[in-house]
Amino acid sequence: MEVKVVETKENKTIGRKELTVEIIYDQKPLTRIDAIKEIAKLLKVGENLIILRKMNNVFGTRKTICDTHVYSDEKTLKKFEPKYLVKRIEKSREKAKPKEESKEGEQ
Repeated sequence: MEVKVVETKENKTIGRKELTVEIIYDQKPLTRIDAIKEIAKLLKVGENLIILRKMNNVFGTRKTICDTHVYSDEKTLKKFEPKYLVKRIEKSREKAKPKEESKEGEQ
């Protein structure tokens, strides 16, 4: 998987970075959680500080363009991001947990 930051804007008033990230993936279609994990690795920040606002798949390719906000702390994230976005990511994490736990038990 290849992750590249296409555009960066620093919003110092709010305390966040607004990024446009391009992710090229090889195998299965990209999920929100996979995208957040890859962006967190690239930027070396916690996954809980990243909000994935929009994912656009480029038709006919294995490329996804993500609009992302990266916050300095969780309190600021919850203050400025819409509640439905925070809930959407939390639900995605809950869905991913049982799969990860079952894989660990099989090994």
